[in-house]
Amino acid sequence: MTSGSVKEICHCNNKLKFLRQYNRYYCNKCRTYPPTCSECHRDLFWVPQYSRYYCNACVNYRDPAKPVTPSKPEETVVSRAATRPLPSKIEKQSLKEIEDEFNKLKNNYQSGLIDKDRFKEKLQKMKFKDEHNRFWTLGAKSGGWYYHDGARWTEAKPPQTLERCTFPSNMSEQRSGAEAHPVGQSSGFCMTCGYPKKAEKLYCTKCGAKQK
Repeated sequence: MTSGSVKEICHCNNKLKFLRQYNRYYCNKCRTYPPTCSECHRDLFWVPQYSRYYCNACVNYRDPAKPVTPSKPEETVVSRAATRPLPSKIEKQSLKEIEDEFNKLKNNYQSGLIDKDRFKEKLQKMKFKDEHNRFWTLGAKSGGWYYHDGARWTEAKPPQTLERCTFPSNMSEQRSGAEAHPVGQSSGFCMTCGYPKKAEKLYCTKCGAKQK
């Protein structure tokens, strides 16, 4: 305590504790911070013999700026954490929603409401993947579905729900070639391992499971 200052006392006459991480004094008995000075907004200290608050920074008696809601120092940390933004929700869509969006986009292009560049720009954003991390896209002309097996695009029927995504860079250039150069056809996927199956095959060519 320096000259012109008073002891760090709470209104309850308990000695206040200085919390360096918050640069505030705190009363463990009242479980609250002291009121702040109406002039400099520093902590005020109670002077029992005069029943008044004193500001060591202003070196004078001051009235409290406003009542302080009782709280623990830990609560400040919790409240900050609670205000952090939550992770964005994964956008999943049904096949009907996706195909309706594609048909509307194609109709707008054919009717002249959007030009070719705008059509391609919108189509480039229609990229999806399924729960097995297979990448899917729609053919620009036919609206047929194609998936990428890691080396090539193959026409197939996708699952009923897909998640919007961004294609790897080595696939983006092949995007427009999905319909122009289809290199294979699939009649669906194995219900056991998810590998593409051929209509003429009774058993999965990867895991050997019998196909329905």
